[in-house]
Amino acid sequence: MAATGGKKGAGATLPVPSAEDLLGKQTLREEYVEVPEWGARVKVRELSMGTYQHVQEKATDARGVMDESKLQAYLVIAGIVEPDLGDDAYEWVRGQSMRAVNRVLEKVMQLSGIGLGALEDAEAMFPETAGDDVALPPGA
Repeated sequence: MAATGGKKGAGATLPVPSAEDLLGKQTLREEYVEVPEWGARVKVRELSMGTYQHVQEKATDARGVMDESKLQAYLVIAGIVEPDLGDDAYEWVRGQSMRAVNRVLEKVMQLSGIGLGALEDAEAMFPETAGDDVALPPGA
């Protein structure tokens, strides 16, 4: 049985939903971003945890080193939901003005709760360690 919580407002306790109610919720927020450089606006969406992890993996090479510029481009691609750019937009994003890309990137990061230090935190999860210069066997 779900708790109903207290009064709404300051200090109110939120209810505890049933598992079914909670699993049925869509919590990803969306907003439009005006991009004058493109003569358009795009709809961006807050990234899910799974999407963010996928973006990090795509920006990380076989040695576990994350490329910050790739991470930023993939965050933009994953964040834009209208129009749907698809997964092949990496080179297109790289060819756009930094002003336009940063405008979209900042909104995706804001909606997703990714602070400015999060990119550095993500890189710290994949630190360069002794042995990074070791050649990988073919096919690794």
